[in-house]
Amino acid sequence: MRVGLRPEDVTLLLPTEVAPLSSARNYLAGTIVRVTPATPANRVVVDVGFPLVATVTARSVVDLGLAEGMPITAAFKASAVHLIGPAAPAG
Repeated sequence: MRVGLRPEDVTLLLPTEVAPLSSARNYLAGTIVRVTPATPANRVVVDVGFPLVATVTARSVVDLGLAEGMPITAAFKASAVHLIGPAAPAG
């Protein structure tokens, strides 16, 4: 069984921020490995033990100072997780 998360369901927080009161209760600490400008939102790849992609606005990239190599915390709601069935057997 695998799980999937849509990038727009992932929220990024600076590790120094106190977690806001929110219904998003799942937090993964990681490191930004890539920030890719795109329209309408930028794609941020975070290494949390696996590559996790978040989409954020250009303003959020600037306001949070998002850059490759910086620590970041990714948050998401449990209801955003999608279960994906097992992969087909090889061969």
